[in-house]
Amino acid sequence: MQVNARWSSHLPILYRVLPLVEGPVLELGVGFYSTAYLHWFCEDKGLKLESYEKEDKYYRLFRRFRNNNHKVIYVDDWDKVDFNKHYGLVFIDHGADRRAIEAIRLADKADYVIIHDTEEESDFYYNLKQVWPHFKYRKDFKFLPRTTVLSNFKELDNI
Repeated sequence: MQVNARWSSHLPILYRVLPLVEGPVLELGVGFYSTAYLHWFCEDKGLKLESYEKEDKYYRLFRRFRNNNHKVIYVDDWDKVDFNKHYGLVFIDHGADRRAIEAIRLADKADYVIIHDTEEESDFYYNLKQVWPHFKYRKDFKFLPRTTVLSNFKELDNI
């Protein structure tokens, strides 16, 4: 399994947004940089964390983070996952074919939605242009790979 430091460009944004979060956290796609950081931050702040993963090798590797506060859930069909509550934060970094779909599904179910890999060059893979109209607020962070924060509930000026 290969690891690349560019995959961590979302960490400064998580660092800025997580202290503002007051509800459960949802991670779509586990990862070497996000999962441990979210796990320990949520543990310290007493926030519930749910991490969903479809790739078996990543699920098996990161399921060791499971505890009473952190659910790590294997997904065989994203369409069957029921996001039936309001989240303080949703971090989207899962399969290219699903990022836009889940962002739209969760637009009115999260105070903050953070999407990794949002540079225009990546739109060929992620089709995120269709996501932007579903949100009232948007803030892009320009270092690469780009990360974007979205919300329909919270202004983003303080991030």
